[in-house]
Amino acid sequence: MEKIVFLIAIVLAFAVVSNAVTVSYTVTGWGPNQYPSETTPPPEAPWGPDGYPGDALEMVTYTGSLDLAPGTYTLKINTLKWTIDYTYGGTETDPDDWSNIYHNITVVRSITFDGGPSGSLSQDMYLENEWENDFLTVYEGITSTFSVGGCQVEVTPLGISRFGGSNFSGDAPWPQPDNDIFARFEVAPPEEVWVDDDYCEGCANDGHTWGSDAFDVIQDGIDAVAESGTVHVAAGQYELKETFPIVIDKTIDLLGPQANIDPRSITCGGRTGAEAVIDANELSSAVVQISASDVNINGFTITGATGDMVEEDGSADNLMFQYNIIYDDPCSAGDEAIQIKYSDGVIMQYNYAYNILQDAFNLSVSSNGSVRYNEAHDIKSENAAIYCYETTNIDIIGNLVYNVPNNDAIKLGDSDDGSIGGIVSDNETYNIAEDGITIYAAAVTVQNNNIYNCDSENGAMYLYGANDSVVTDNHIHDNDAIGLLIANSSNITVEYNRIYDCCDTNDDKYSGSAGIWLTEDANTPTIDINYNIIYNNADFGIRNDNATNVVNAENNCWADPNGPTHPSNPNGRGDVVSDDVDFDPWLSACCGDPDHEYPVADVTGDCNVNLEDYTIFASAWLSNRCGPNWNPDCNLESSDDIIDLLDLGIFAANWLACTDPDCN
Repeated sequence: MEKIVFLIAIVLAFAVVSNAVTVSYTVTGWGPNQYPSETTPPPEAPWGPDGYPGDALEMVTYTGSLDLAPGTYTLKINTLKWTIDYTYGGTETDPDDWSNIYHNITVVRSITFDGGPSGSLSQDMYLENEWENDFLTVYEGITSTFSVGGCQVEVTPLGISRFGGSNFSGDAPWPQPDNDIFARFEVAPPEEVWVDDDYCEGCANDGHTWGSDAFDVIQDGIDAVAESGTVHVAAGQYELKETFPIVIDKTIDLLGPQANIDPRSITCGGRTGAEAVIDANELSSAVVQISASDVNINGFTITGATGDMVEEDGSADNLMFQYNIIYDDPCSAGDEAIQIKYSDGVIMQYNYAYNILQDAFNLSVSSNGSVRYNEAHDIKSENAAIYCYETTNIDIIGNLVYNVPNNDAIKLGDSDDGSIGGIVSDNETYNIAEDGITIYAAAVTVQNNNIYNCDSENGAMYLYGANDSVVTDNHIHDNDAIGLLIANSSNITVEYNRIYDCCDTNDDKYSGSAGIWLTEDANTPTIDINYNIIYNNADFGIRNDNATNVVNAENNCWADPNGPTHPSNPNGRGDVVSDDVDFDPWLSACCGDPDHEYPVADVTGDCNVNLEDYTIFASAWLSNRCGPNWNPDCNLESSDDIIDLLDLGIFAANWLACTDPDCN
């Protein structure tokens, strides 16, 4: 015989006691239920015609409380009452057949949370009615999962081993001792928590539970959330209540109100709306300290440290630091905006840093990371605004760096530190006290960067120990510095760059100036300088100080059809080249030189407006500044920051324009 019994409604109501979040719960009773149901035997039954009521089982309502602090709790949910009475086991056809006195009972409890979801708990029991002994077994039930106060709660009814026997004295019925039914409550941390500096005990808290998934302090939210969970931080000022540094010691997404909103000022026009400002008020060395992998910090304003604003403690593999504003008080003590070391796979992207006393973005003693699409200005570092040393395969891509008063804009590697690999591309640097880009790493590709208004004692671009590197498609111009300085390097390819209007007036380190300067320790036989546009540079277009070896500088364009100026080329009127420079043959004219400027709408830079340009233009159609598919080269009508019909009209007006020397 099988019965399904419904235990109705556990009702949970929330309470807060001494800052510990608890919930009260009620499990309602059922019964009594008889097994088997009351039976009157047939007249011919050997046991007589009197009725036999059978055993009675009853669950009694119980109310208790559960602490929502993560952990495992064993708590009472019911009281079980069992009364034994005479039971008839025969049938009309076989009065001695007692096979129906064993009962499998499935107990299903309906659970309803106050203001929340509902579900069920299921548990089996087995009742044995024998001639002189009755036994009952309660089995462990099925685990059910609920969301309570933002926490995941797993509830498993617990069993009772077989009990009973010949516990009979006096007249029937025979009540048995009461037994408590317990359940195992496993409380897991919430997968999402919310932090708002206006939340408080007793407040509405946007429907969240204070102390469980609602907090007014960021650190409390981090401590409470589950591993790989999400901490949502509302706009506000997070300073007085916080204990600094804020420590992130687990994998989480820490999301501010401006998550995924680009803050870059010149690049994207800044952002509007309220910020979550995390301010240590110069009372802590760091604002945020990370000691876990796979952390995402997104959409904050961070300030007020006496040291690094954001730093790792040991390592921070796969850190994603994005869409943040970082600044400091230039009159206070301070260090880097963010410095991460000893880590793999770190990405710093779409951040805006300014008024930083040392580096804006420092990713060092690390590998396979990227510093990309950030904007930094007024960075007073003695090293560089973006500084990455002792690195392997670190990319520095698409950053805008300007107004750096003390040293370099971008520096990859440091002198003889063994850095290797990486890409430095699509960066723009200007108004820099020293180098726009410095490469101390081997096997680096330096491509498509725009470097101007640098006042360096070295070069606007400086390569030292940069063996096996490629410098291509860069625009180096209008610098009070040597354009490209190559020292102590081998196997360098310099091609398709435009280098012009570079005039170094700072002669303390290198006397004179040049568009490209190779120092005495440069391995010039392994350096190739080809297909570049070089003109209007002071003193030299190319200078080679390695007097024992000739450098290959063939097929460059000198903005003069007769080539560069050198005693061996009396008709040349282009930039001067030193001895030991093999400049012949040269290009008499080329796309991009002063006489063959790129036409309007030439997106590809080949001096032709054709189908290749149209394909790129079409891919950027209707994109907004800094949005997906945005391409500033397609923003031909630049005042509206959208690729639309105005740009298309300009593109159409220049269709098939050609300024290439080979055009008819």
